[in-house]
Amino acid sequence: MNNNLHAEEIKAAIRPGDELIEQTKLAVRAAEAGKKKSPLRFALPAAAAAAVIFAVVFAVTRNAAVPKAPAQPTQITENPSVQTQPSAAPDASVTQPGTPDDLQKQNGVWLTPAPLPGSEGNGEGLSIVGFVVYNGKAYTPTGLTYYNETDWARVPKEAKRISAMMSDDVTDHKDAWLSPVLLSDAQWNALIGEQLGVATGNVDCYNIQQKEKEGYKELDGSLQGPVYAVNGYSTGDTLCFIEESDALGFYETYTIHNGYRRLLILRALSGFSVETGADFFKEHLHTENTVAYKYITDYDWQYGHTELSFDENDLTKNAIRDLPLSDETTAGFMEALYASPAVTDDLLVTGNARQRHVLLQQADGTYVHLRLYENGYVICTGFYPNHTLYIAMDPEGIFKTVWNAAE
Repeated sequence: MNNNLHAEEIKAAIRPGDELIEQTKLAVRAAEAGKKKSPLRFALPAAAAAAVIFAVVFAVTRNAAVPKAPAQPTQITENPSVQTQPSAAPDASVTQPGTPDDLQKQNGVWLTPAPLPGSEGNGEGLSIVGFVVYNGKAYTPTGLTYYNETDWARVPKEAKRISAMMSDDVTDHKDAWLSPVLLSDAQWNALIGEQLGVATGNVDCYNIQQKEKEGYKELDGSLQGPVYAVNGYSTGDTLCFIEESDALGFYETYTIHNGYRRLLILRALSGFSVETGADFFKEHLHTENTVAYKYITDYDWQYGHTELSFDENDLTKNAIRDLPLSDETTAGFMEALYASPAVTDDLLVTGNARQRHVLLQQADGTYVHLRLYENGYVICTGFYPNHTLYIAMDPEGIFKTVWNAAE
């Protein structure tokens, strides 16, 4: 064995987050100290090297059974959006690999604000999905669009017809009708709070890098229109954007001069620590106000059918369906979600894992979208960034009941 194995080479071989390898780091530091103080300066590096080889072999063997998610960061430290707070010592109570207990979760997950779009090549796609800068953070839409019910009733039926994609084949389309989530006048008026300003809409995919160099100002972004607080939510987490127009155009196919209003919920969920699901869902999304449980199939979600109707005779029949479970079961699911730990090891949630979608309808008419993975992990879809914060539920508990119902 090479006794001249350098400490830096040893560190490079270590995968952050693995308990055995964390112990190896301690051996490395002991080896470094031994070079200066101990007559066993050759024995200690050799022992450290042996420990590294064992740890690397173990890690490779362990991770071989868990396929990695494509295009996901393998080290939390490389992702500036989500960082795990330092812990005093690794969790020794490791159980079966691939389960929530296989992760460290003593101090929870700290969500730091993501870099503004354009920073180091970050966020070009936000110019397409839309964002607004407020208090130094990028707020982005949560996925669903909410229309004023009174306005929508004035839109002619034929103007709501679009061509929906039905498969990966770009020629495979079918007629469908827009069937968005509608808010009554009372819900609309109760939801919208104080106007915070008007978004400039001065950023697009062509100038986003230049804009980052010049510096963002308040309410810069790719959305243009009035921005409001949302009653019942902190402006540090949630805003809303209202688009008002006398022309409603979809895919440049139809123009309707009847006037309409549509509302986007914008979120920037960061700047706090998450230890359990309650820290995230109750404290910041207020899901204790859930009044109904819905779901959409993964097929409809993948192909953008959520707010479409394929029934010409009933345009209110979109892809959002009632979750066929009792109140007792859904309440038990939420209690389990709140009590489950937050983790960041996204190697356990893979692109190959099946997923299903549960929508929590709030008393104010908005929805919180939960994406469930078959191995028990849950993420909240619709905030930026969201791809490395997971709530790790027991996949064989009440999670499985909800999973089966949302098929």
